Amino acid sequence: MRGHADFIIPKKPMQKSTILVLAAAVLLACSQTSRTARTLFRSAESLMETAPGSALELLENFDTHQLHSRAARARYALLYSRALDRNYIDLTTDSVLAPAVAYYANHGSDRDKAFTRYYLGRIYDNAGYTGQAARLMLETAEYAERAGETKLLGMAYNCRANQYYSQYSFDEAIRMYDKADSCCRILGNLFNSALMIKAKAKIHSLMKDYDAAGNYYKQALQLFDSLGHPSQAAHQVSCMAFLALDSKRADSDSLKRFLNTSYARYTAGTIPKMDYVIWTQIYLKDNKLDSARYFGNLALEYTRNSPDRRCGVLALMSQVEEQAGNYRQANQYSKKHRILLDSITVAEKKHLIQQVEKRYQNQQLMHENELLHLHNQMLFWIGALVFATLTFAFVVILRHRRRVIRRKSAEIERHRQLIVQLNDDYANLKEQYEQLSSSIDGSSEEEANLLLALENRLSSIQRLLDMAYTGECKPQAFYKAFKEQAAIMNSDERAFSDLQYLVNKRSYGIIDYLRKTYPALTNSEIDMLSMILFGFSFDCIRLIYNHDNVDSLYSRRTKIREKLRLPPRFRIERFLEELVEQLKSGKTPDSALPA
Repeated sequence: MRGHADFIIPKKPMQKSTILVLAAAVLLACSQTSRTARTLFRSAESLMETAPGSALELLENFDTHQLHSRAARARYALLYSRALDRNYIDLTTDSVLAPAVAYYANHGSDRDKAFTRYYLGRIYDNAGYTGQAARLMLETAEYAERAGETKLLGMAYNCRANQYYSQYSFDEAIRMYDKADSCCRILGNLFNSALMIKAKAKIHSLMKDYDAAGNYYKQALQLFDSLGHPSQAAHQVSCMAFLALDSKRADSDSLKRFLNTSYARYTAGTIPKMDYVIWTQIYLKDNKLDSARYFGNLALEYTRNSPDRRCGVLALMSQVEEQAGNYRQANQYSKKHRILLDSITVAEKKHLIQQVEKRYQNQQLMHENELLHLHNQMLFWIGALVFATLTFAFVVILRHRRRVIRRKSAEIERHRQLIVQLNDDYANLKEQYEQLSSSIDGSSEEEANLLLALENRLSSIQRLLDMAYTGECKPQAFYKAFKEQAAIMNSDERAFSDLQYLVNKRSYGIIDYLRKTYPALTNSEIDMLSMILFGFSFDCIRLIYNHDNVDSLYSRRTKIREKLRLPPRFRIERFLEELVEQLKSGKTPDSALPA
């Protein structure tokens, strides 16, 4: 670190001592931070193999702002990349590992350089850059061998072997697996050694070298069996059975005995799902087609989510049905096989195209990263300007909305006050009417004036009802209160006696006539006829009687029509109008009946 040489030391003793104290404090703080980072690195390193999840958690929870040196940042980047890899989190960019790559290019031990190149090679391999990955794995092997890191050397050989295998360079892949196997045996890691042997057996099987493949499968089976890994051992048995069927070197009975013996030893006597295809082939070979069809259907169900394996099972089922003489079914299986094979081919081509596009995009991203860095500041100010504009527009709209709401609220409040005043007037009017109706003589002039005033008031109430029903002023509280009052009025048989009285006086005694001529009419029905005579609308009447359903009011009118004995299509309103005219002309009331 630079720093102390940059301080300008004054000549005054007091200032010099002050600067020395400050420098000592800075050194002490840096030393404390360095000790914390070193403790973290040791803890993460110790947990990397036994508890990689805990190592990753430690590194993720550490504040990287405490790393003040390039060496510390490089060490952290390398350990963090190792922790991600140990937790099966693949990286496709070197952004995390970049500090370690830059620092350990010219600094650090051979061990640090070996690990840095290994994980950088893994990143390139994940991104599809096979050539660069192979070069880095070769460098990893050189540094790991010099550093005595046998495990890392074996991991590098294994990665190179996988790369050769993916490129169908089988001889080179076997040579690398041999080297990786040697490293595993030096370390005493027999499980990984068995995995390397298994990989070599698979390559020899693809090369149709059945003898070598069989020997390697037997070695892997013995190792997995001795290590106590029944699932891996059962898998080796399945591979050996497939190899025997492919090479046609074993008869069906011996193969069955071999499989059943392995099931009893490794799978508690049950047939693994991956072996359904083997049994299908065995029974097909023995011409036991029902058994072959049974296991073939199980294999189809097992490989439902594995297109590659399902494709082979469909071809096998086509052979079973063809051998059984079910040519139509065989043709259907063959057709499904072709369709699935075409889809797999298309998917593989698409995958290859995506890999090429991914590599191209990675290169483009490297170039675009610099441009994005230059444009970041401009984008920030543009975003700030847009945010400020949107905020200003939002505030303006919000203020306008509040003004509209206040104006509407004031208008609603005025209507509410008007409704309350009308309710009070109606209550006072009703009280005055009840008091006067009990004290005046119907034949006096005062009564006539009273009736005229009541008629005007009732007309006002009628208009108020129309206004409330249509929602012209939207007085929700008044509407609810009025419906409750209407329900109360509907339950009171004498609620509209004043209306009957008024209509009877104004319409030449029609209410008395209806009561006398049609005794079946109830008081509530006479109230309804009084409303019709007075001029109440259909909706007003429905509101007073609290009929939410229109059909219920029509039902009430129908009953009234029946009691009035009206002919079909003869409206009640017409009947009442003609009856009033008859009473007004002084004719015999019976002549008002419809023909």
